[in-house]
Formats: sequence, structure tokens, C-alpha cells
Amino acid sequence: MNGFACQQRERRGRFHGVAQIVAFNWPKYALAIPLLGVLAVGPPLLELPPAIVAATWAITAALAWWALASLAASHWVYDRAGLYELDWLQALVAPPRRWASIHAGLDEFSLALRGRFGLPPLAVLDIYNRDMMPERSIARARARHAAHAAAPTDYRNLPLPDSTCDGIFLILAAHELRALDARCALFAEVRRALAPRGRVIVVEHLRDAWNFAAFGPGFLHFFACREWLSTFAAAGLRVETERPITPLVRVFVLERTES
Repeated sequence: MNGFACQQRERRGRFHGVAQIVAFNWPKYALAIPLLGVLAVGPPLLELPPAIVAATWAITAALAWWALASLAASHWVYDRAGLYELDWLQALVAPPRRWASIHAGLDEFSLALRGRFGLPPLAVLDIYNRDMMPERSIARARARHAAHAAAPTDYRNLPLPDSTCDGIFLILAAHELRALDARCALFAEVRRALAPRGRVIVVEHLRDAWNFAAFGPGFLHFFACREWLSTFAAAGLRVETERPITPLVRVFVLERTES
């Protein structure tokens, strides 16, 4: 690992990732504590029927589990799994000469990618759209990292020349486009900009049992593997390699299909 990548890693503390999750989503965690207290204590004090008390305690236990499990899972993925160090990337693709990074409101990887490759990107593109991405957590993240914001980009018209990029990286970003047609439009543009032997690296949580166990109903913010495969195929991309970074996060390496 070169010096730049080491510096990038050292700036992240042992709990940097999970601390960011709490900072970006603090209203949910602030609400969880009093809510759990009311659910645990309220039904017995109100002398409700035993069945209702038992059901309420079951709900309380589930909410408590997901509150704690989401923090533990976030710490595992964002602080312990080496996601930001990018060692997992070395076995998947050769260092590209011409590359671009696409994010959705918060750029956490372009500096690390530049350090890994030793070359500046052709572009760092921010596809954040306030109307299409109304989650307050994204707005909080952008406010905290305003100094590092990139120029906004229309996902339907990426400012990249045709067939120029050896590598295009979308790390924990593409799912913020909630509509299927929007994701298909984005990946169609990615394919247009991809060189014939280039690769697209997509990293995402999936809507699966692992993420349900860790994040509860929050796993609905992710998309199932079959939905990603359908999106890629519709855009003219196929999966060359697929592998996990922990059971909670999946990496897809994509290449162009024949025209």
C-alpha cells in the first residue's frame, strides 16, 4: 500500500464509520431510547391483557436488537472489514489508467482510489438529487462534508466521453436512485463511458436475510441481488465477478456486453 492510501486509512479512527452512521441518523437513535422505555414499561402499568403485553415486549425486543445490531453491523462493515483500505479491490481489477468515481452526496472513496492507483481520476461525479433523494441522512452528511462536495451531475448525462474509462466506481452509491428507470439510465451512461475492456465496480448492501437481521426494516432501503442483475443487464452490462465484503456487502465487477 502506498503512502497516500496509508494516510487515508490513518485519518479514520477505529469507530469512524459507526460514528458517522449515528451522526447522519441521530434522530432515529435519539427516538429509540424513549420509545423502547415506553413499550417495555407502558403495557404492564396500563394493566393491558397479557397477550398484548407479550406482543409489545416482543416488538420491544426486536427494536432493541435492531438498534444494537445496526450499530454492530455498521462498525463491522465500515470500521473493521477493510472497506476503505481497498485491499479487496486488488484481487478484482488491475489498476485503471483512466477512471471515474460516482457518488450520491458523500464522496468517501475517490481519495483512497487515487492513492491506490497513483493516478488522478478523469472525474468525480456527484449524482445527488434532492428531489429524488429526500432522506435527511444524506442532507446531514452533505452538510458535515460540504468542503469535499463535487459538482452535481445529471445521472442521465454523465460528463464522460464515450468509451474512455478503464474503471468506473460506484461504491455504496447507486441504491440512492430509488426508481428502477433512474438506475437503468445511470448504468446505461456508465456503459457508454466504459472502454471496451474496462470494468465497473459496484459495491452495495443487498436486501437479503443478512441485512434484515442487522438492520431490520431498514434493509428495504437496499435492493435484492436479482434487481441489480436485471438493472445491469438492461444497461448492457454483465457480471464478470461477484464476491462479498462481509456477508452484508457485495461487490459486482461488470463488463460491457457485445453491442
